[in-house]
Amino acid sequence: MKRDLGSVAHLGTVLVLLLVGCSEAGIQPIDDTTKSLVDDLLTVQGTVCTSDPEEVVFPVKIMVIVDASGSMQFTDPSDATTTSVMSNGNLVVDQVALGQCIAACQGTSPAPTNCAALCGPTMNPGRQAAVQALVDRFKNNPAVKFAIIRFNGRVTINGAATSQGVGEFTNDDATLRNAIASLSQADITTDYQGALAAAYQLLEKDMVDTNPVDRARTKYVAIFLSDGAPNPVCKEGCGNDAHPTLPDMDNWCDVPRDEWCNTYFPQAGSGSTICKDMSTWYPHMDEPCREYNSEKQLKQRVLEIMSLGDQYGVGELRMHTAFLFVPSLPVVIQELMGVEGSSNTACKADADCPAGIVSGEPERCWLDPTGQGLCKGKSEHLLRSMAEWGEGVFRNFSSGQQIDFLSFNYASVARPFGMTNFIASNLNTQPSFDKIVEDSDGDGVNDQDEFAANLSMKENSADSDGDGYNDKMEYDRRTAGFDPGDATKPESLCPVASRKDDDGDGLNDCEEKVLGTDPKIVDSDRDRIPDGVEFLWGMDPLVVDDKFDVDFDGHLSGDEIRAHSSPKVGDPKVHADYRYIYDVKEQPERPDKRRCYDFDVRRIRLLTTELKESSGSRGYNDILLYFGEGPADDPRDYGNFKAACVRAQYVEPDFKFPADGKVTLVEADFMDLHKLEQARKDALTDPACKKTPPDDTCTDPCRGAPMP
Repeated sequence: MKRDLGSVAHLGTVLVLLLVGCSEAGIQPIDDTTKSLVDDLLTVQGTVCTSDPEEVVFPVKIMVIVDASGSMQFTDPSDATTTSVMSNGNLVVDQVALGQCIAACQGTSPAPTNCAALCGPTMNPGRQAAVQALVDRFKNNPAVKFAIIRFNGRVTINGAATSQGVGEFTNDDATLRNAIASLSQADITTDYQGALAAAYQLLEKDMVDTNPVDRARTKYVAIFLSDGAPNPVCKEGCGNDAHPTLPDMDNWCDVPRDEWCNTYFPQAGSGSTICKDMSTWYPHMDEPCREYNSEKQLKQRVLEIMSLGDQYGVGELRMHTAFLFVPSLPVVIQELMGVEGSSNTACKADADCPAGIVSGEPERCWLDPTGQGLCKGKSEHLLRSMAEWGEGVFRNFSSGQQIDFLSFNYASVARPFGMTNFIASNLNTQPSFDKIVEDSDGDGVNDQDEFAANLSMKENSADSDGDGYNDKMEYDRRTAGFDPGDATKPESLCPVASRKDDDGDGLNDCEEKVLGTDPKIVDSDRDRIPDGVEFLWGMDPLVVDDKFDVDFDGHLSGDEIRAHSSPKVGDPKVHADYRYIYDVKEQPERPDKRRCYDFDVRRIRLLTTELKESSGSRGYNDILLYFGEGPADDPRDYGNFKAACVRAQYVEPDFKFPADGKVTLVEADFMDLHKLEQARKDALTDPACKKTPPDDTCTDPCRGAPMP
């Protein structure tokens, strides 16, 4: 069944084509057709389809933030664990964690009788195996990349210290193997705030480095795993309590970083191994006597991370959390390592909760969506809160071997593509009050205005002075130092290297810089109209203004562009007599999920333009048909654009090509804008296109009349 665009549900509000399916009854004849032997009208029909869903990339970037503090020697043990311990003021490295775990266990009072069993048999730690399983799950998907953050007193990204940089998301096998291997380490304390700061820096760097089109389609997933509370926790002001897990030391919170070594190990000397290693601890504890690792600070850090999603317009950003607590650990081990479970006592408020067995601090009441509450220890309550702040989910595990990251949702934000806009535009004609006039060079300034301006503009050149700026760009900015006929103006000349159009929107890099648009995005303001089209029609490519009625003629600006009437000047006669008529019908659904549309655009008026190059090149009209596609009802997505090129020749009063005034396009005629622009340039120097008729090997992408 034939439908006008407004009835196609997935087009949403973008295709408010009042022109589509309109009746031509009552249309007045063109004023000057009585003296013409052929009419000046062109119809373009054909088929266009959305891109193959398999070819549209929706990236997923997964960040795993893994606790590797000393308590992991008990909760997720491994004989492969490389650790760092203190011994008489010296740093001992590369110790086997199993032996250390057993020694620490046996050193408690009273010592458990099953220390070897508690510390675990020979195995890889569960946290390491869980990350490996996650990487293996997606290793053959090039759209998925990872960043692995390990934290204790130190913070590393993909196995490298943060002092070496903020890291990156990667799917490089060697890098990920190294990062996963580093997860076997377990030592020192639990620096939540440092880990979250590193995550923020990495995420922001990646978002800055990712172009906005891909950012809008990227799903970021962060997973934060810990077995205990943050440590150290510093309150504002000096006088913090002694460090809970290093009782023979004063508190880190109150001592300036550059005094740590002399304060704690005066006998070691600044060049000692311990002092060098200590310089990497708590990398984000910049000032003494400042609040650090408190719940308030951690909430702020998580919310700052989440704000990046809105700031940079990403497709999705979530932070999930997981809590590891082994109920079989004896209380003496829990006390030694500072880990604590939850009583899970029923509650309605915090006052209903008992004190924690290890910490002695009151538990907190956690209410589920139904209002049912359970008392949770400080670690579990904090991690549940972090998941809530991060709009994620919480998981808990009762042994290292239960850790499973595959249960979180990594589904891409990909959505089926549909048509978002369809615009036909004759580059060589413009509306002017009550008629259509010639713009022979397609620069946006019609021939009459170029002549009247007396600015040495050329009717057959869109850049008359060859300075890299389009004539309209300079014509509109005559009072700001530009001159379309003077190559020395503006003073900031456009370098030859910047006279390229990377996104194919019709504006080169210099012109985009003047306008403030993005040279790598076709539609900077996401109003579903290419930047170059908005520029030529006098709209603002940085403002979603397609729903404005600037000229108060009752027609929205976006609709006027599609009709080929002016969005800036009231031209009711043009809109009534010369507007383009669109009919679009969606084909039945295809097995490959692509959406295809049959279209018919009528009443494209042709004019007799000036010579392009040589004799016989009068009357050429270049028509571009822009097809916008994107996820339905997702205004954050920049969408994609394809275009097809049609060329017609009309020389009044007796010549028109094609003679029947019809051009039919097929799906393959619609190309990425940048590729189409390059193909048009290449055809200009293709000998096969210079012949009459052109050879079959001619690379000209335009259908209709041969090249002039």
